[in-house]
Amino acid sequence: MEFETTLDIKNHIILQDSDGYTFSQDSVLLANLARFKKGAYVLDLGSGSGILATLAVIKKEAGRALGIEVDAEEADRAARSAKLNGLEDRLSFVCGDVKDIKSLISAGNFDAVLCNPPYFEANLKLPSDGKRDVARRESTATLAHFASAAAYALKNRGEAWFVVKTVRIAEAIALFIGEKLQPKELILLKPKPSIEADAIIIRAVKGGGKGVKLFTFTCMDENGNFTPEYLKLYGESIPREAAQNR
Repeated sequence: MEFETTLDIKNHIILQDSDGYTFSQDSVLLANLARFKKGAYVLDLGSGSGILATLAVIKKEAGRALGIEVDAEEADRAARSAKLNGLEDRLSFVCGDVKDIKSLISAGNFDAVLCNPPYFEANLKLPSDGKRDVARRESTATLAHFASAAAYALKNRGEAWFVVKTVRIAEAIALFIGEKLQPKELILLKPKPSIEADAIIIRAVKGGGKGVKLFTFTCMDENGNFTPEYLKLYGESIPREAAQNR
């Protein structure tokens, strides 16, 4: 069933499907931690509900954002969200497979790429989760396809911002380097100080030089209160549902 999620930024909303994959805190953290210049042209690969592209426009002041999503219903829902928010002139979505990126966009047009790819490999045994499987588990496009698509889309010195599971850090870094996307920042996402990070944000620069900085971002203290860095990052834009859907 379709429902609305309020982002608390000028009452903007995101349409989501309760039977599908609703956006998680990892996506919202990625959107808030990513940096790019005001007016940038941003690409959201595997855009789902459109949360990354939407926050890029309404919070990070991207000039335009385009989302590519393989699920036709999700792409349509994201486009309708953009229209309801009055953003259709700056925010658009197309239905397509990331592995077919060359038939969807021209090369080297984007300043930044945001991506929360399917976390799990296709052959990993997981309980079936209906429509959510497409977002959680690689179906047609793999992490390698997402890395290649980012490299194809970015201008020279453009930046790719990905969030992946920590078990895939080595794989992701190898893929990025193979695509001449040089990792520059690794941000471990920790739910609490005592809980090990299970996701990491990777910032990579197309044609960038060597050198990586490591950071840790902790969401809550041991008592379940949001940390000062979390509250500072989110400001007024904490989507209430996201904090419970990690």
